[in-house]
Amino acid sequence: MYYIINNRQSRNIRISSAVIPAEAGIQRLSCRLQSHLPKKRRVMGTYRIAEVCQNGHVSTSSADLYPDLREKFCSKCGENTMMQCPSCRKPIRGYYDSDFVTVICDYHPPAYCHQCGTPFPWTSRKITNAVALVEYSDVQLTPDEIQQFRSDVTDLTKDSPNNPISSLRIKKVLAKVGPLIASGVKDILTSVMTEAAKKLLLGG
Repeated sequence: MYYIINNRQSRNIRISSAVIPAEAGIQRLSCRLQSHLPKKRRVMGTYRIAEVCQNGHVSTSSADLYPDLREKFCSKCGENTMMQCPSCRKPIRGYYDSDFVTVICDYHPPAYCHQCGTPFPWTSRKITNAVALVEYSDVQLTPDEIQQFRSDVTDLTKDSPNNPISSLRIKKVLAKVGPLIASGVKDILTSVMTEAAKKLLLGG
């Protein structure tokens, strides 16, 4: 991954590679880089519109710029695709496009709508599947334990102050259900957990 700063003379300057959590946000990265420029040269950018299927597969992170990349149905799973939040109809944020900085990196769809806060279908599905997998284990958890597990898993899809305690409770449940179920739950949640939550639950 690298970043190209574009100046008005169209010269490109390559910046050394950096590891930045996906949900840290391209906007924060852009602001960080712009903070080193004189105020008169700082510019704002805009989010492109992404097209994502119900399972979270991205057909394009810039559907508004490249309509030829759009898919009515996902080529990976066959689910219908969407470009708007089902709840408020606000466009799904794609990559951050700025005259100042071009970011070349993997795009990951947001877990929640930035306008209304509703979880996108891929987030809800993965939370539901993680809970269902735990319920499928031979260990009989009480309804209260299942509900707490669902709440804790949901917390890990957000940057929440509850993350540390939620991850501890999840680890206790996963220790009960055994390594096979635990591995499956982690695989399901990897793509929707925040980077901070991944470190708490998976280590690293």
